[in-house]
Amino acid sequence: MSSTLRLTIVTESPICPGTGGGRFGFVDRDATFTPSGLPVLRAKRLYGLLRDAYRDLALLQWPLSPEDALFGKPGQESPGALRLTDATLERASELQPFLAAVKARSKTPAFSPEDVIAHYSEILRQTAMEDGAPKENTLRATRAIRQGLTFHAPVSPLSPEDRNTLALAAAAVHRMGTSRSRGLGKVRFSLEER
Repeated sequence: MSSTLRLTIVTESPICPGTGGGRFGFVDRDATFTPSGLPVLRAKRLYGLLRDAYRDLALLQWPLSPEDALFGKPGQESPGALRLTDATLERASELQPFLAAVKARSKTPAFSPEDVIAHYSEILRQTAMEDGAPKENTLRATRAIRQGLTFHAPVSPLSPEDRNTLALAAAAVHRMGTSRSRGLGKVRFSLEER
């Protein structure tokens, strides 16, 4: 029986792996969600975090498989061995059909995608200070994914050397998203074989 690999991400503080935008009048920075309101961590962001962690480990001269073999060369058509998909919330495959059924059964469902988003996120506000008082027009709102959530992303089959390298890189990722120096974004990455 062949095993499958998956990347597991646990949020240890609120995280905002932003969309690059917000919702005018509501939040200045927003996290990413599916159309039904479930939080999601985009593969492109995970890939970049893992590559950065790999490079940090390479500086420490860890024995790693070649970067280009695992991640590919930037701007080249031939990718590396690593293939990721978006990381979805644990049990999302069970929640998605339930949310779709609730929406389909009623013209006015018991809850909306915004309600689902509110369940899995929180709005954090911060402002700049000057001489002990808030500066004018600096209040910002960030919608962050709550701490204590687990996400999984399937990983393409890898050679044993690449699997070990990816496991080391995953273990080296400790923060993601915006406001990492302000207490947000603490995560625990791990590579699991199932």
